Amino acid sequence: MEHAVALSHLIFSGVLFRHPGLTLIAAHGGGYLPTHIGRADHAWRARTDAAADCAHAPSSYLRRPYFDSLAHDPHVLRELVRVAGAAGCSSARTSPSTWGPGPGRRPARGGPVRHRPPPSPRRQRRRAPHAPTAPAVQP
Repeated sequence: MEHAVALSHLIFSGVLFRHPGLTLIAAHGGGYLPTHIGRADHAWRARTDAAADCAHAPSSYLRRPYFDSLAHDPHVLRELVRVAGAAGCSSARTSPSTWGPGPGRRPARGGPVRHRPPPSPRRQRRRAPHAPTAPAVQP
């Protein structure tokens, strides 16, 4: 929910219109916004207060951010690709620099995120600390 609210604020407040070079990365497929962008477009057309700072239909801005593909549902992922474009979607385990630059975008600095390999099973086992032994009680 927070992802959709944050993106909606950036769209409806005109931030994405005023800052065309701003690069965003939206987690979790952008929340519910990509699948319900029709509601935002309807509000933009029907309500003057919704369109006051937003120069274009909200759906036109969904091709700007990058989205990770962690949607947990194939139907949601298909809708995300439909509204945001395949070039703007990537695996949640990569960085934007591995996607390559999109049209009109500069390549990101650096390379892909390097992940630490999982620890070996030998290192995962930890020995329990030795409990101190109580002195023997003499009768």
